[in-house]
Amino acid sequence: MYEEPLEEWARRREERRAQSKGKLRAVPLTSSPHRGAHVEPDAPRAIEEWDGLRWVTIGLVDDLTPV
Repeated sequence: MYEEPLEEWARRREERRAQSKGKLRAVPLTSSPHRGAHVEPDAPRAIEEWDGLRWVTIGLVDDLTPV
């Protein structure tokens, strides 16, 4: 069985984290669980950005109406 050296694994992990930094998501601000955007398109949303460790709220929008 091949065991990858820890240094290689850590390097690949950091590369994956760096690639995902800056990704955005819109989270509905409703009492119901998170569902697809098509379910409640008029609900307000929190815009969150992945900083490599956690989702950070960077803004709020009234709905998902395209600009």
